[in-house]
Amino acid sequence: MDKICVKTFGCSLNYADSERIVAALKKKGFEIINNVEEATLVILNTCAVKGPSESKFFTLLEKLKEAHKPVVVAGCISQAMPEKLTEYSKIGPDQLDSIGEVVEETLSGNIVSILVAEKKNKLGIPKVRMNPLLEIIPICNGCLGACTFCITKNARGALFSHPIEEIVEAVRLAVRDGVKEIYLTSSDNGCYGFDNNTDLAELLRKVCEVEGDYKVRVGMANPNHILKYLKKLIDAFKHPKIYKFLHIPVQTGNNFILEDMNRGYQIEDYHHIINEFKKEIPDITISTDIIVGYPTETEAHFQDTIKLIKDTKPDVMNLSKFWPRPHTAAEKLKQLPGDVVKRRGMEATSAFDWVAFERNKRWKTWTGKVLMTEKGKEDSFIGRNLAYKQVIVFEEVELGKWYKVKINHITKHDLRGEIIKD
Repeated sequence: MDKICVKTFGCSLNYADSERIVAALKKKGFEIINNVEEATLVILNTCAVKGPSESKFFTLLEKLKEAHKPVVVAGCISQAMPEKLTEYSKIGPDQLDSIGEVVEETLSGNIVSILVAEKKNKLGIPKVRMNPLLEIIPICNGCLGACTFCITKNARGALFSHPIEEIVEAVRLAVRDGVKEIYLTSSDNGCYGFDNNTDLAELLRKVCEVEGDYKVRVGMANPNHILKYLKKLIDAFKHPKIYKFLHIPVQTGNNFILEDMNRGYQIEDYHHIINEFKKEIPDITISTDIIVGYPTETEAHFQDTIKLIKDTKPDVMNLSKFWPRPHTAAEKLKQLPGDVVKRRGMEATSAFDWVAFERNKRWKTWTGKVLMTEKGKEDSFIGRNLAYKQVIVFEEVELGKWYKVKINHITKHDLRGEIIKD
């Protein structure tokens, strides 16, 4: 029996794809292992969004080449940059149901490519959950954006939303299987349903009608889209089954740079969304994305980003140092010196670290319910509270169960506490 190792890079959407890859291979009779060295063939499910992820992928690819290990490249890089992978078999994000055939051909010594972009519903493709307590559900493929720095649309295409009833059925089946967390994901949840006359708020309302003991985490949504149904979305977030967690990427604190990035909103819009959510849901966790070192970003523009971080006080910040992506408009611009980009990254991280620590102070001495979902390091267990705050306890717990926890220590990254017996 051939042994296949699947290595996944990037976002939750890629992990959802890998779960379907594993299921398809198991159906074909392949054995799935985690060890690259022992594998007969390696599948690399790639991410093209960030330069570091791409570099990590190509470094591993070179090592596998030196070891004469057969490789199939899946995911966004295979679809968006096939010219860099002429020596390898490739399969695009929309063709996962053909992965078994691609693997068989590759093991036979053939290089094959299936990179047809299609509007295809993946929800019906069988999967094997990496975490039995977590269901990752892609609610749509592609997006409506045209950001100058992003290559994702080249890989994932234009927006194609899955029907609400099929997403709801996926939630129902997952809850029946004992899943405790539902993660609704896509390249941009904010524009979900714009192609079939609905929206994310309506989807959340229907999902929460499914009976059972579970929580829903809503993935990233861009500001320009959720502005169109902001009040409806806030009302949907108030449902007790929804984690009070909003991932809304702003990317920069300056309107000139936002326009250069073709983001479709202004800083004032971002402030408005954050303020309205915090007014209606005071304990909400705000997550945002920041890019520093965009080619046209001056020092004054960058300082506007630092001010935005300090003013809006996000709980989570995903920082990226600008890295030109192939086939994008921003790639053609004159790039900033690497030392400037590195220094801005360090300064933004430093500003955020203090903000995150200050934000977490409000949870000190908090006592409440925490859903324990994974084993941590050094005999610890990790869970999430109502605001999706990471809570760590150093006591034995049963995963998938709720525990009453009192927080007695905080860091900039998490909350730490002890279980309170009722």
